[in-house]
Amino acid sequence: MPPRRLRKKSVKKLVERCVAQAIEEYEKTRADSINAGGSGSASTGGSVDLQGCSYKTFMNCKPHCFNGTEGVVGLKRWFEKMDQVFEICKCTEDDKVKFAMCTLEGRALTWWNGNV
Repeated sequence: MPPRRLRKKSVKKLVERCVAQAIEEYEKTRADSINAGGSGSASTGGSVDLQGCSYKTFMNCKPHCFNGTEGVVGLKRWFEKMDQVFEICKCTEDDKVKFAMCTLEGRALTWWNGNV
């Protein structure tokens, strides 16, 4: 039995939820970093790698681009690939949002610019 095709409204809600979660994590990490006085340790007791990775290093990992026409499976694959690239590059939370945004194209980029 083939997978059930999701409706445009369902995909939009999924994307909105994932982007909202990413923004929330970004803001929390940024606030933790500020509260830690830039000492490199977040309030959770763990250490944060302040070096992170460069945009060039990130792009050398060949992250997938997402333009919003790939459907739910394409969106899920994009999330999975982005997680892999972030892990390999050891990107900071601040960089994750910026770098992921740079892989959005077409309708996805238009949506992002209209909502953030």
